[in-house]
Amino acid sequence: MKIWDQGKLEPPFEPRSRNDRSYGDLDFKIHSPIPLSLAAEYAKGVAGLPDHTYLPLDYVANETRIITVRSADNYDDPLVGLMGYNPMHSNVSFSCVSYMWGNEETTELIELSGQQFLIRKNLDTFLRFVRKPGGGYMRFWIDAVCIDQNNISERNRQLPRILNVYEDADVVACWAGEPDETSYAALGLVLDLKPTHYAGEDFPQRLAALYRFLCRPYFHRIWVAQELAAARRPYIIG
Repeated sequence: MKIWDQGKLEPPFEPRSRNDRSYGDLDFKIHSPIPLSLAAEYAKGVAGLPDHTYLPLDYVANETRIITVRSADNYDDPLVGLMGYNPMHSNVSFSCVSYMWGNEETTELIELSGQQFLIRKNLDTFLRFVRKPGGGYMRFWIDAVCIDQNNISERNRQLPRILNVYEDADVVACWAGEPDETSYAALGLVLDLKPTHYAGEDFPQRLAALYRFLCRPYFHRIWVAQELAAARRPYIIG
C-alpha cells in the first residue's frame, strides 16, 4: 500500500542493453497487445469508422503506445493497423520513426483498431513505402500518433521520455523522404565507403549526390542528431 500511496512502482521490465539487437530488422511479424474491447471491434469490423479515441496511459506501469501496421499488396491499399499499449522495456519489438512532420494539415486516413485517425502526407507516404506484402506486420512508435497531441498533460509527461523510447527501439527508421536517383547514389556511396577507401572514377559525381542528399530538409531538424545518437540501430530510408 505504501508503494502505491507514493505513486511508485518498480518497472516491470529492465532496459535492454544497447548492444542487444536480437529482434533484428524492420520486418516484424507479431502484433502488439491491444485492449480486448478494441480487439473485438477490429476483428468484426466497425461500420462508419468512428474517430479515434485514446485510452489513457498507465504511468505507474511505465506504459507507452505502439502501432502495428498491416501489410498490403498494393501501394494504394488503405492503411490499416492496431493501436497497442504495453510497458517500456518489454519484449515487444518495434521501430521508432524519425521524420519531418511537415506544415500540411492532417488529411490522410489510417484505420487504427477500427477507428479513423488522420495523419500528415509525409507520414502516410512513409508507411505505404515500408509496408510489405505477404500478411506480415510492422510495429512503430511514432510521436504524432503514439502521443495524444491534443492532451497537453500527456504531451508534457511524454516529452522527457522520447529519447528513452528511441533507446528502447530495435531500429530507428530515419525517413529522409521519397527515394530518387540521387538518394540511391548517395546511400550506395556510403555503403562502398564502409569496408574500404573508395576512389572510383565516378567518385566526384557520387559525392555530389551525397551532398545533395544531406541537404534534404530532414537533416536540418534539430532532433535528428539526438534521435540518431539514441538509436541502437539507425536505418536511413530515402
